[in-house]
Amino acid sequence: MHLMSLLLLLTMFAKKPNAQANDSWVSQQFTERLKTYDKRVRPFANKARLNVSMQLGVIGLGPIDSVSLTLRIDVYFRHWWKDERLNFGESQLTFNGDPSGLIWLPDTFGYNTVKTEEHKALNVLSRTILGPNGAVYISARFTMISFCKMDLANYPFDEQTCTIQFESYSYTDRDIHLLWKENEPALAYRPDHVQLSGYEVVNVSGRRNDILYQSGEVYSAVLAEIRLRRTLTYHLFTGYMPSVFLVVLTWATFWIPADAVPARVTLIVTNFLSTVFVIQQELGKIIRVDYTTAMQLLLMANLIFVSLAMVEYLIVLNITIKKKTKDIKYISNGRTNDCVLEEMGDANGKKEEDNQTSEDGYKRKRFSIEEVHKVDYYCRIAVPIVYVIFLSAYVGYYKSRTR
Repeated sequence: MHLMSLLLLLTMFAKKPNAQANDSWVSQQFTERLKTYDKRVRPFANKARLNVSMQLGVIGLGPIDSVSLTLRIDVYFRHWWKDERLNFGESQLTFNGDPSGLIWLPDTFGYNTVKTEEHKALNVLSRTILGPNGAVYISARFTMISFCKMDLANYPFDEQTCTIQFESYSYTDRDIHLLWKENEPALAYRPDHVQLSGYEVVNVSGRRNDILYQSGEVYSAVLAEIRLRRTLTYHLFTGYMPSVFLVVLTWATFWIPADAVPARVTLIVTNFLSTVFVIQQELGKIIRVDYTTAMQLLLMANLIFVSLAMVEYLIVLNITIKKKTKDIKYISNGRTNDCVLEEMGDANGKKEEDNQTSEDGYKRKRFSIEEVHKVDYYCRIAVPIVYVIFLSAYVGYYKSRTR
């Protein structure tokens, strides 16, 4: 047993110098190769098209700006290719830092990115592996802000697909064939680690998309597609609920007496201005578009419902004034003197007749009030029913469009 332990220790110590010697040999070979290595020339130049594989390791998504139509994404930007000039047999060399001053690198860029930022700590966060038989792997940490084309017609019931297109800046498809890493996801991420405020990640995928430019040249490109569904919670509490509550609060005017002019007018005008304020707040959350969004449609409908309360009250006042004017004309024509008799009494012993005319006058006045109140009475029932039907149709319509 002691003999076996001794042999094991000798084996372990024997391997360590060999590994160190191998690393030293690769390092020396790499230094020697760099003396004649031209980093400006791509691998297999004038021989064959170079295949460059890609993968995005997604670290974080967001935020998404619906005003500037941009998406922020933090990724590990990974590339694989082969360079026959860096063939060290079965040996491997790993180093950190920026390798652009040492070896040839693909000039991949984001076609629709607004800004790309490389991360740094003590050094550039980049890892390069020179693998067996000339295989090269590089991974770097980047933050990208990419333009995301959005259709906001269904906002905030909308789903958006943000695409990031990658291609070579200098090399056409005859020189470099860009593709996603085979047998691996184009965008590698963990759903529990990648959460986007205000959105739900529906799907991520990648595909190829060669581009023909006006010059007649074809460039190899790949597309990263991120499908997102907007969540309603935020918009429910900041847009929908305040606006709907203002409409419901306006219905209180139907229970306020018709002669309480200041109370009814103040309530309606206050709710109208508050609804306009909510509309202005919501319009500032998205880019200006030349079509009506779902949110704008509901807010404008709510503004109309609030305005209809004022129209209804004007009708009530108009009926009231007409009835009062009609009664005054009736009295002034001498058909009854109940107005005078009520104020001065019956000085000529016509109490019974005056009481009768006074009773008739009261009946006419009571009938006028009841007729005016019928407008409010019907609105108490009809307006909420119409509004609930409208809300149901609104939600059903836009929900069906997002399926």
